[in-house]
Amino acid sequence: MRKKLFLLIFLIIFVTAAILSLLVGRFSYSFVKTVLRENREEKLYRIEKQLDHYQSILHSIEKNMDIDGSAALYNLVRSYPTYESIRSLSPGEMRRKADSLKVGEIYFINSAGVVFNSSLPADKGLNLLSLSNAFTKYIKSIYGKGEVVSQGISVSTREGKINHYMYYSPKGSDIIYEVSFDVPDFVNRRYNFALYEFLFGDMFRNFYNEYLYSIDIYSISKSTGWSLINSGKKMDITPDLAKRIIREDNVVVESGDRIFVYKKMKMNRYFFNRTTNVYFELIYDVSALNKYTGQILLYSIISVIIITIAAFIITAGRLNSLFLRRIANIIDGLKMIRYGDYNTVIIDVAKDELSDIAASINRMTETIKLRSAELNMSNEELRELTLYVNDIIESMPSIIITLDENEKIIQWNREAEKYTGYSSGEAVGRNLWEFIPSLEKYKVKCDEVRRERVTIEILKEVFVKEDCGSEESFVKNIFIFPFSKKDITGVIIRIDDITELEKNEERLNRASRVEALGTMAGGLAHDFNNIISGIIGTASYLSMIVKDNKADAAGIIDHLDIIKQSGGKAAELVKNLLSVSKNEEASFSRISLEQIVRDVTAIVRSSIPDNIELKFCNNAGESFVLGNRTQLEQVVLNLIVNSSEALKKGGASNPVISVLIEKADSALKKFSSFKGNVLHLSVADNGPGIDRSILGNIFDPFFTTKSEGSGLGLAVVHNIIIRHEGHIEVHSEPGSGTVFDIYLPEFIES
Repeated sequence: MRKKLFLLIFLIIFVTAAILSLLVGRFSYSFVKTVLRENREEKLYRIEKQLDHYQSILHSIEKNMDIDGSAALYNLVRSYPTYESIRSLSPGEMRRKADSLKVGEIYFINSAGVVFNSSLPADKGLNLLSLSNAFTKYIKSIYGKGEVVSQGISVSTREGKINHYMYYSPKGSDIIYEVSFDVPDFVNRRYNFALYEFLFGDMFRNFYNEYLYSIDIYSISKSTGWSLINSGKKMDITPDLAKRIIREDNVVVESGDRIFVYKKMKMNRYFFNRTTNVYFELIYDVSALNKYTGQILLYSIISVIIITIAAFIITAGRLNSLFLRRIANIIDGLKMIRYGDYNTVIIDVAKDELSDIAASINRMTETIKLRSAELNMSNEELRELTLYVNDIIESMPSIIITLDENEKIIQWNREAEKYTGYSSGEAVGRNLWEFIPSLEKYKVKCDEVRRERVTIEILKEVFVKEDCGSEESFVKNIFIFPFSKKDITGVIIRIDDITELEKNEERLNRASRVEALGTMAGGLAHDFNNIISGIIGTASYLSMIVKDNKADAAGIIDHLDIIKQSGGKAAELVKNLLSVSKNEEASFSRISLEQIVRDVTAIVRSSIPDNIELKFCNNAGESFVLGNRTQLEQVVLNLIVNSSEALKKGGASNPVISVLIEKADSALKKFSSFKGNVLHLSVADNGPGIDRSILGNIFDPFFTTKSEGSGLGLAVVHNIIIRHEGHIEVHSEPGSGTVFDIYLPEFIES
């Protein structure tokens, strides 16, 4: 501790001194930067003034070049007025002609914008109309105009030469005559060497000092730059830096002991006023300043070392005498507390921060004693609560199996032991799919729950359990949901036995079917009485004519046919009745919804009063559902019987029951669980309707408004539709009838 404290003090002193040293160095560096910035601003101001003078001189020179150039162009037109006279010229002849006219080069341009002869062979064949859209427009405007046009002073992008170009096309002509001047050469010939040296030598010689190394002016285009005052001097920059200078206008680049400053300059209308970007370049040599800054930093570092050593020696001695012994006493007391001796008291009689720390530790020790007792009590309560929760899980009537991320069993409750015959000790730690192979078919679902962190329900799974050579079937609901605990990410499988619930539901369905059949049987009895009466009457008549010996063979056969037809009708009624009343296994298959409605309406027609009209309309065409025929027949039967009984109570003067099948694509939006096409089956009547106060209870089991009813019919209908993954609604207004709307997913074979 003592060593670390001394080291910390040393570091604090050292860092403080180092920061002061850095501040001194920073100040020196800032001072250097300030000197350079002020120097740069002053130089730039003087350069801009010098450049104004430079451009004014060039403007006067350009006027003289325009006079000489115009005379040269007129001379060329007089000397070579036709294509033939121009084509016959050799490069040597044109060179001599250019020298005699005191111009740099001469060019002849045809109607297609192509240089077809020139004193500069390298430019022969050059198409001026392919250089740029603006230049093409400029050249085309010259043809046949009869005026001398000056392009002005510009810098060649290929060689960096400073040139002045002039053009002339006689009135009505399709030939352009062109001359160019080498501007530095023109100045040297026409004026004097002193002016040439000023303009194209180094006109900024008097601007240099001990820091400013070089001054130049460049015309930058794309990735290349050429000097405007040193003809043919190429700018030494990379393409990326050229783009940056054009983009930012003002750029400062540091490289070693050199600082490069670039600033865009504004040219007046006399010179370089085309699409050129013109920039100053100032190069500073800061090696002397850097050396000065380095010396300051060296002296600062030496000072830091001396100050650090002296301050450390003084501070360490004083600290040891005032604090370290008392700190050691506090540390000894803390060690006793760490080992569990909460009766330890640290004594420090001084009145300062260390004594406050000792008092705080003593108060903390008392608090720890109280918290420790409370924690022990909480741990005991938590242990009891854990046992209580575990007892609840063990006592649940559901099978609870918990798997870790490796699909190994970490929980196996008592119901799981009871169902499988394996104890928790045998199951925990085993791979579930290897331990109970019959559950392996749910492995994919478990992986999905673990991966997606969702809950999956698998309803009404049938399990077959073998016991002493016999098999017993169970119906179970399976729920798989995610489980997380610390670093474990697993799943919990809950299996509920609903075998008895399914049996009770089947009994409920049977009871409802018996009630519906009882209602229907009353109507069938009337038809049977009519059929039996016909059979008995015909048989009595046959008996009478046989006894009186009045029978003839043809008459007997006719009456026997009547008996046969009546018996056939009776057999058909019995067959239809059996098809509705038979108790089949609830297996699902592809079923025609239209055929179900037609079969039910055929047998129920005779059981409803004659004054009730039964209508059926199929607007869906040939359509199928995946379902159980018997259950869906029961749905249609119960709804038609309900409508019939409602119409018996009154309502419309012309009672009607309407059954409709149609496509219901809009249901896809209404019921988001449906996937694909939806069939809509509705049963409507124009009876007295249902009161709103009881409309919400009509699907409840044993709810009925009839004194003799069981209240099971509509509850069974609702359960059957849910079992078929459908949806049922009822709409009714007192005095306006009732409509039952059923929506079922259409089955389309792939």
